[in-house]
Amino acid sequence: MNLPNDAAEFLDSFRGIFRNKHVDKQFTLPRIHVYGFSKAQDPEFDFHEKIRIALSEVAFEVQMHKVRLVAPGKWMLCASFVLPETVAFAK
Repeated sequence: MNLPNDAAEFLDSFRGIFRNKHVDKQFTLPRIHVYGFSKAQDPEFDFHEKIRIALSEVAFEVQMHKVRLVAPGKWMLCASFVLPETVAFAK
């Protein structure tokens, strides 16, 4: 998702995206890459919280890295994660 300013806000659109699919062992959930900005003291934590809140998920693994400093104290970050099953198949 390459709209860094607001991308995390659109993550809720993945909720229930596979609710009508039958889960079997061959099904692979998508890996999502989302970009965002943070001016927080701990930008990785701040962006992870934005993602967690948007997906309404408490714990899931997110790989995060700083892409570049876009202004003094403002980081562009990239987060990558496999869509949690509880989100993908939500009712």
